[in-house]
Parts: sequence; C-alpha cells; structure tokens
Amino acid sequence: MCCVYWFTPYFVFVISVEAIEGYCDISSTCTCHLSLCDPADAQFFSTSLTWCRALGVPLYLNEADKEWFQRLGDIRPEDEVVWWTGRKGIGPGVTLVQCGGYVLPIAPADLRHFPGSSILHWDRLSEPPPPLDNLPTKPTPVSGIIFTADTIMVQPTQSKFTFIWSAPNMIPLGPHDVLKILEAVEDLPFHQATSTWPGRFIRENAKEVLVDSVASHLGRIGWKRVAGLEKIVPVI
Repeated sequence: MCCVYWFTPYFVFVISVEAIEGYCDISSTCTCHLSLCDPADAQFFSTSLTWCRALGVPLYLNEADKEWFQRLGDIRPEDEVVWWTGRKGIGPGVTLVQCGGYVLPIAPADLRHFPGSSILHWDRLSEPPPPLDNLPTKPTPVSGIIFTADTIMVQPTQSKFTFIWSAPNMIPLGPHDVLKILEAVEDLPFHQATSTWPGRFIRENAKEVLVDSVASHLGRIGWKRVAGLEKIVPVI
C-alpha cells in the first residue's frame, strides 16, 4: 500500500508521529506549494523537513520553489529530499503534478502564482479490484481524485473551483495561468477533488466542474477560450 502524507501540519508532536506510524507505512511526505502572497513566508513548506526526519521517509519538493525553501542550509546528507519538476510518480497510481511555472511572457512576474504549485493525483481506477471473496458490503463508485490546495481551490459551496494569486488579498489568478493549470490536468482521469480546507470537496463530476470553472473565471476577468485552440482571447 502506498501511503502519502499530503500537506504536513505545522506542529510535530510525538503522539502524531506514533499515530501515523501505527496507521500504515508512510512512503513519502509532500508539500504542494507556497500559498501566501509574501514569498518569504513559506508556511506551506513549514516543518516538512522535520516531519521527513521524524517519519524517516522521502520529502518531495518542487524544484521551481526551491528559492523559497527556508531550510536549504539545514538539509543533511542523510535527508532524502527529492526535488522534482513537471510530473513525478511516487507510487502505484499516485503522481505529483506541477500546475504552475508555465506563464507566458505577457504576464508580469509579480502577478504570477508560485511556479512550483502542484496537486496530487490518485488514479484509483488503475488499482486492481478487491477479491470476490472480500467485496465491500456497500460498494461505492471508484474514480480518480485530485488533492489540491489553492492551486485549484474548491469553493465553499462545493460546486465550483476558483483560482487565486493571493488568498489573503483576494486577488484572482491571471487568464494565462488559469488556462495552463487546466492544460496540466486535462489528461488526468478524475471524478472527485478535495482541498486542504475543511468541507471543501467535490464528489461528482469534478473534471467537468473544473472545465466549467475555468470558463467562468476567464469570462469574469474579460477573456474566453477559443474552441479547438489552446489559446484565449479578450472578450470584446
């Protein structure tokens, strides 16, 4: 079984480490990206290196956000810190997907989201079915799922996604960034999505909802996607 600790909490307690170790053999810890508008406040990286050491597992960090990892000088030779870009498989059917870092020159640097922003995709459809003599009593639909933060944020209504450059300042993400996020995940099979914040999840048709959310976001900021072409144009 592949176990991934996605989005480690800020505080490390002995009781938490023991509980995790008792639950399963953790294979990796992951932090997806920085979320705040101030790149010096790398709170999503937080204590990830400490968790890596406490659990004795690899830590996956996106290369594009390396400059904001405040503990570079603290990494020891025995620490298994894995820097990756694009996509990185970390277990059967489990893949890290970079959604940032594809900004076109038209977007000024100070209006870009963090280039290493990522999601975790779990392709549950690729898993073998349970044995016939051990079927669940109440079967539930099996589908792919994406784990997100504010790269692709689930709205509180659980009906749409939103895309923001700065959550604290409520500044929306630019049109080219949003389109590139969609292109980064369009080939992934998923039917569900869950976000870091409590109560933010979509349990049905998440991929269709994402496509609709991108179109809605672009329209609200004066752009539209040209059908059949991988580009957007201003709404006149």
